[in-house]
Formats: sequence, C-alpha cells, structure tokens
Amino acid sequence: MDLKQNEVLKSNSPKSTSTRLRESVPAILSQWEKWVRVEVEAARDLHPTDLKNSLPKVLENLAAALEFPHEGKMPEIKVAKEHGRERSSFPQYTLEQIIAEYRILRRAIFEVLGQDFTSQERDTIIEAIEIGISESASEFTRQQFKFREQFVAMLAHDLRNPLSAAKTSAQLILRMADKKESVQAIAGRIINTIDRTDNLIKDLLDSNLVQMGRKIPLDIQEVNLTEIVKTTLDEVTSIFGDRFILKSDNFIPGFWDPKILQRAFGNILTNAIKYGDQKSSVVLTTSQQASQVEVSIHNEGPPISAEEQKGLFENFYRTSGTKESPTIGWGVGLYLVKGAMIAHGGHVRVKSNENSGTTFILNFPRDCRHLSQQVH
Repeated sequence: MDLKQNEVLKSNSPKSTSTRLRESVPAILSQWEKWVRVEVEAARDLHPTDLKNSLPKVLENLAAALEFPHEGKMPEIKVAKEHGRERSSFPQYTLEQIIAEYRILRRAIFEVLGQDFTSQERDTIIEAIEIGISESASEFTRQQFKFREQFVAMLAHDLRNPLSAAKTSAQLILRMADKKESVQAIAGRIINTIDRTDNLIKDLLDSNLVQMGRKIPLDIQEVNLTEIVKTTLDEVTSIFGDRFILKSDNFIPGFWDPKILQRAFGNILTNAIKYGDQKSSVVLTTSQQASQVEVSIHNEGPPISAEEQKGLFENFYRTSGTKESPTIGWGVGLYLVKGAMIAHGGHVRVKSNENSGTTFILNFPRDCRHLSQQVH
C-alpha cells in the first residue's frame, strides 16, 4: 500500500472517543450551561467565565483518560478540587448544587457525543464524573469549615482592640469630667471607634450571609451613580488625602442600592491606596450604556499575579503582597464587592500586570428593581 492510500484510509477511519470529546468541548459546555442555568439556581446569575471556571480542564483530563481506557487511567483529582474551591467562593452555592452541576455535565457529554461508546469508555466517563463529585464536594466542605474557623478567630481578635480603646477613653472621661473640651474630644474618639466597630460587624455579617448562600439584601432607589461615586470619594479622601481622580458623566441615572454600592466602591478604593503605588493617584472611571453601567478603579503598583487573581474574591483571602504589608486586613473586602455585584445582577473582574498596573472593573444593570429586597 502506498503512502497516499494509507493517508486516505486514515482520513476515513472513525475518530476516537477522546478526539471527539476534545472537538466537542464548546458544544458540551454550551449544552451544560443551558441546562445548568435552568436547573441550578446558584448558576443563573453568574458570568459565563465564572460559571464554567475549571470545567474545560475537567473535560481535557477526561479526554486524556479516554485515550487509553484499558490502562484504567483516571483524571487528576486536583482539577475537581479546584472546581470545589472556586465554587466555595461564590456565596449562593450549596453542596447539593455542586453535585448537580457534575451530573448535568455527565448528561451533556452523552447528549453531545451520542451513544457511540464502548462499555469501558462509558464506565470511564461515569467513574470520572463520580470522582469529580467526590473531590469537588470534599474541597467545598473543607473550605466551608476553614471559613468558619477564620471567622470566629478574627472576630475575637479584631473586636477586642476597638472595644479596649473605647473603654480606655470612657475611663478618661470619668477622670476629666470637669474639662468640657477634653471630654468632647474624647467622646468624639469613642463615637469614631464605635462607628469603625459597627462597620466591621456589618462587613462580617454580610460576608457570613453570602457565605451561607444568601444574597446581600438590597434597598433599591432611583439614584445618580455619579453622586454615589462622589460621596464615596469624599469619604476616602477624608481618610487618605487627595489622591483620587474621577472621570465620569455628571448624570448616570439608575435603580440601585446606594449604600451597598458605596461600600463596594469604598472597599476597592481603600485596597488601591493601601497596596498600590503610594506616589500615584487612583483613577475611578464610570461609563454607561442603554442597560448596563461600568465602574473601573485603577491604581499603579505591584501587579497581582495570575495565580492570586483566582482567589482574589474569596472570603478571607489575602494575597502575598497584603500579607507582607504592615496594613492589617480581614480579606473580606473584595469578597463583599463580589457579593454586592451578584446582588445587583452584575459581576466584578480584575486586570493586573507589570506595565499597566491593576484595574478592577464592575459591571451591573442600570435597573435592579426586580432584585430589590427591602431592608427593614
């Protein structure tokens, strides 16, 4: 047989299951996304990138296992663990919903590829999905316990300092009751301390709320986004000085919860000042379309690595840069930003590199009245 005839025979030979799987990854993920948005409540409002996260890796590892089914090679479990870890950072997910996602993935594989499998290949696919369920669920549960332990430990530590400061100031008042000006100054410090403590408790309660799978409740009002942004900038300027630049239209109307958005913007601006270049300005830019708005916050300074960006919006997560910083933080600020965006039907992402610095980008609908949960 000559070379040309051999090539014709190869081109006409049926494709292996592993090849068909690799070629069908877009179709499988498309079918999976269609079903999962209907059947898994937690998935309905997720951005497509966040929804699919590590599933392409899961399918690639499955294809590799199908190349040599007789060797009993199974997909690497670290990919499934990555999926569980990623899902633990999304506030609305439960263990049951993660399991449902994997079972829908198995159904999508058989739907797209049809029934043209050997019994061994079918067993490989089924076993791979079961491994995925087990490892993903295990990692998800482990992260849940980790969050609870961190929450209790940090709460005990961080509440002790402001309460101690307030107690000390109150004791000074008792000693200086006859000095009106001094008493007023000390009373002002007590109020500021209590306000900081109150904000800390609000952040912790909200982070715990979303970690349990519930959305941050919204009090939707008709407001001007530019005014929300300006109010936020006034607050952070009073703390950090005049280091902010605003680029925005004067009027961006919409229906949002102004307090929740203000906290979200404030958390990112505070991070930008604490961990960015201390000599550069932080630039906040807004833009609007017919049904969407976008807010971006940019700072110069050391970039956030691609690996650390994966965990940036997880609860209690701190990058290596923040851990080395003298500034102490809980690592809940960006998690609450994500929670605020999910509550508003939007999403947040980050771009960071050595040349252009770090930019956080928040996208959310102009009208969120259908998401309102009145705060009482």
